[in-house]
Amino acid sequence: MRNQGRRKLPVLAAAGLAAGLVFSSAAAAYPHPGGMHSEAQLASAKRNIAGGLQPWADAMKELIPRADFYLLEPPSASADFHVPGYYEDPAGHTGASEVLHTDVRAAYASALAYRLTGRTAYAEKAKAILNDWAFRNTAVSGTDGPLVMTYSGVGFIHAAELLRDYSGWSEADKTAFSNWLTNVYLARAANPIKTRSNNWGDWGIYGAMAAYYYKDDPVLLNAEITRLKNKIDSSIAADGSMPHEAGRGASGLWYTYFALAPMTAAAQIAKEAAGIDLFQWTSPGGRTIKQALDYLLFYMNRPDQWPYGANPRMPVSDEEWGYNLFEAMSDYYDEPAYKSFASVKGPIMYLAKPLRMELPECDEGRPAAGRREVRRPDVHRRTARMDGFQGGQYERRRMEHADGSGQEPQNLGYQHLRNGFGRQSLPRPVRHY
Repeated sequence: MRNQGRRKLPVLAAAGLAAGLVFSSAAAAYPHPGGMHSEAQLASAKRNIAGGLQPWADAMKELIPRADFYLLEPPSASADFHVPGYYEDPAGHTGASEVLHTDVRAAYASALAYRLTGRTAYAEKAKAILNDWAFRNTAVSGTDGPLVMTYSGVGFIHAAELLRDYSGWSEADKTAFSNWLTNVYLARAANPIKTRSNNWGDWGIYGAMAAYYYKDDPVLLNAEITRLKNKIDSSIAADGSMPHEAGRGASGLWYTYFALAPMTAAAQIAKEAAGIDLFQWTSPGGRTIKQALDYLLFYMNRPDQWPYGANPRMPVSDEEWGYNLFEAMSDYYDEPAYKSFASVKGPIMYLAKPLRMELPECDEGRPAAGRREVRRPDVHRRTARMDGFQGGQYERRRMEHADGSGQEPQNLGYQHLRNGFGRQSLPRPVRHY
């Protein structure tokens, strides 16, 4: 393993894409910020930015315009976060999900910009978004609501870690956010799906671990670490494949990635919280995370040999899935092939890049026929404004669904702030990592 001090900060990404002062409290079981971001990482990134070192300096030049853009955008929380199944209603799923994705990206980018610059305007924006969801959102519904809330909403937790020591975020507001984690995020999203045998279970475990880390609950976090160990043992086959994912035909490569992203992000939290290195761990059945990573990399390099269907789905020119994962994992494994593969796209700034989905074609102010109305204030205005941003700022992107449908997650655990802040130290809203 490389020197921890040299590791580039994660942002999201984007994943999943990355922080500052340790939050001191007699009740704190863990250092804060932590889990996916550490004080040492943030301090190192700030030094590198101040020194004009690359790729940190260029990453900062991309992050700040995005954070500035989000200063003008209002939060969009809804009382009931309802997401229909993708195969039931693709446009409705995408439109409903984008509301959360946008707020997560904004909260994470703003909180990160605050930690790196000290500007309270960014902290106030992150606070406003977290408070909006904490005080307004009470339910999660729809076939895919729990999954989308889990994989995207985890970015709120990473943003809250970055914001935790901000004096302008009152104790009452922090308590409300913690209660939202317990009563909504955990109770209605992450915990109900964490026992699933496929990638939903991986996202549920990761989301629960991030929440319990933030809430300083070692008892429940340790229980999730045990669950993660069992998941590694049960979901990875002897050849490194993940049968629940690989068996999905031409989409199997994508789903393998979609399971490994949260699994590795959760392993990062286990390492930070309990000093348990699951990246190097071998399960009772002889399974390792690296076996699955190697299997995925083999076929991403040789898609024509994919045994589960012709023409497997691969990232197109403007997609970074797969590359962001191996960029993150190159910090955990002395494996030149990981770095070489990732370098094709690197440096990757997963969150800063606007991971957007197309919105459903509806008349302004009226849902499409037969579709449940979703509160999406200013989404069309926001989309139009973003379309004009190019090079170094925003570019328009069309994303497919990836939760079971194809839409790339906004938070791959690592949410790398990689273009300098970002390797996982994994994961939209946090560059996945």
